[in-house]
Amino acid sequence: MTEADPAQTSIGSAGTASDEARQRVAPEVQATRQLEPPAWEKAVIKAMLWFSFSVVLSVLPLIAAYFFKSTKGEAVAYSDLAGDGELLIITTGMAAAAAGDLWAKGASKDWLTTLLACSNTAVAIFTTLWFGYITALADEKSNIDKGFISSWSTTLFIISFAASGMSIIRAELRQQ
Repeated sequence: MTEADPAQTSIGSAGTASDEARQRVAPEVQATRQLEPPAWEKAVIKAMLWFSFSVVLSVLPLIAAYFFKSTKGEAVAYSDLAGDGELLIITTGMAAAAAGDLWAKGASKDWLTTLLACSNTAVAIFTTLWFGYITALADEKSNIDKGFISSWSTTLFIISFAASGMSIIRAELRQQ
């Protein structure tokens, strides 16, 4: 009978190690696990990155347009900045990315995650269709109500911001 390799038995090779040895973790793996931040910390970091890159950078063109027009001394109405559906494009991107993240992590496993995934998907579809309609009307030189578009696209943006933020955190916590 040959002596078992101690390296194999310490990580639990089949047939030569006891159940206790199979459950032991190699010191390198254990040290790596201890260095990982807790799940909530990873979720907060992911949410901060999402906010910085997906939200702030997305609305930056609208903010820049406001400053450029104001610098030239022009009166800038909010409906001039968001009245052509610009926020709808941003909202579509936020909602679709959050929905995709949740569906990829198994959204159908609990009701809250499924609700968030379905809500984000519905918002993404609606804002896409509405922006397409606004664009078609603009091409026809139709009279569109920029005040209505800017107020409702802002409302949808805020709803999507909240739902997407919760979705990003939820998806990260489900991954753990």
